[in-house]
Amino acid sequence: MIDVKHYNVKVAVEPVRRQLSVEGEILLELHSEIGEFAFSLYDGFSIDSVSLDGCRVAAKPQDRSHFEGKGGRTRAWVLSQKLQPGPHRLTLAYSGSLGRLGTVTDTCHVDLVELSDYSGWIPSFNGSSPFTFELEVQVPRAAHEAFSDPVTVVSGRLTEQEITEDMIVTTWESVIADRETALLISPWFRATDLTLAGRDFGCVYSCLLSQAETTDLKGRLQGIYRFMSEHFGAPGIDAPVHIVLSPRFGWGFVRGNLLVCSELVYLTALRGGGHPLVDPFGDIVHEFIHFWWGKTVFEAETAPDGWVTEAVTQYLSAIALRQFSPNGQEFVNLIYDYWAQQVRSVKDPTPIVRTPAASPDMYALWYSKGVWVLKMLTGRIGEDRVMEILRRAYQASVGREVTTEDIKMAAAEVAGGLDQFWYQWLEREDLPELAVRWGPAPDKRRRPTIENGGPQDTVEVEVEFKGEPFELEIPLTIICNEGEVTRIVKTNGRLQAQSFEVPVPGEVLELKVDTSEVLAGEVAATLEMKG
Repeated sequence: MIDVKHYNVKVAVEPVRRQLSVEGEILLELHSEIGEFAFSLYDGFSIDSVSLDGCRVAAKPQDRSHFEGKGGRTRAWVLSQKLQPGPHRLTLAYSGSLGRLGTVTDTCHVDLVELSDYSGWIPSFNGSSPFTFELEVQVPRAAHEAFSDPVTVVSGRLTEQEITEDMIVTTWESVIADRETALLISPWFRATDLTLAGRDFGCVYSCLLSQAETTDLKGRLQGIYRFMSEHFGAPGIDAPVHIVLSPRFGWGFVRGNLLVCSELVYLTALRGGGHPLVDPFGDIVHEFIHFWWGKTVFEAETAPDGWVTEAVTQYLSAIALRQFSPNGQEFVNLIYDYWAQQVRSVKDPTPIVRTPAASPDMYALWYSKGVWVLKMLTGRIGEDRVMEILRRAYQASVGREVTTEDIKMAAAEVAGGLDQFWYQWLEREDLPELAVRWGPAPDKRRRPTIENGGPQDTVEVEVEFKGEPFELEIPLTIICNEGEVTRIVKTNGRLQAQSFEVPVPGEVLELKVDTSEVLAGEVAATLEMKG
């Protein structure tokens, strides 16, 4: 395995020509002897020189290794060099054209010099550990004059700025150890100061938002900041936070103190042209919560803990949207239904705690099923107690990400008795399949009832699972000739079939089963009357 410890990178950017030149020094640590190793770069770059431990070496491109990353096409480069375990120093010089990055709208043509193709603009290594960085960015003064001062934003702390006759040079350093570094340079960003809870928090950068829309966004961020701080304290970010809305992006991410989201998705939804399942504030609030949940690099991006950060962030986002977004409750109901459908659509499911980050079903299981696990827990013990579980797990994980075990231990302290719940939803891949049968109870004697003071009958309800049973709370609505009653029957997760005798006011005409709180009803349930 190759551990990247530190990057020293000098970047020279020419926005007018959309050219990029990079000199990089990378400190590596090898754990075992290797005969060759590879790294990936954005496909638009050509390598000018490579040295390893002070000796020049050849890097060979592998054409067959092209693949589409988050920000575009990348190419693998291989160094055939025998290396012993221990520290090594790799230096690279490479350059290339950033190309035209597209038309934003029919009326606003934007050429962005954005290196937020963060998976490709600096060398990336498979299996790399978190690293720190120092980054020097050089932008010609002529570009500032041509573009009215292009804004440079980095996922780090600005430590120095130097203005020479020809260049404006900024120096940045990482605020946390991370696996990726993001750098954005655009002549179209407008910066607006962001104050949260009475402190200078950072800036909001946008290209297309009006002043009123920016003010509205800042007001909503105030609300979510108060909500998160009340439960989890201030985010542990020792640097001003940059919130960037970019016309280029269709997704969002957080790196260190930098949050990037799609400005077009936000504006389209805000101005009434979006999909009903897209809330204008949704992506931003999700990524904003990652300043608390997702604050450091997650060492275990595979099972058993990879789901925790994203599922909790989804859960907290839904609560925040319910409170701080127009039509929030209606939207949250829709999105929970959609998440449940995503879980049901997985053709070859695996348990959440055994689903790797590279799985094509990762989003459906980590995000969608994970958030439904927390929603079902809420239905069982209440939102206040779930929030207390999350608060305790968060406080117990200072300096690292929250793990599955942290959640289980906090839940045992707050609610207890949840072993079967965690087992069936985290460690099993199947979903409930059950049959509900009902008919008169064997003992048909009429008994007095405290509820209505009159006689009552008893109906027998049998719940049988296909496959391994689940521990469920199943609401029943029983319609009788003298009224209707609602009851909840609880299966214990151990018996394949269980029978329940339910007092009813008269002859039973119909029985309804409500499974909406078990993955929004995305369970296989059949209902039949006994002969």
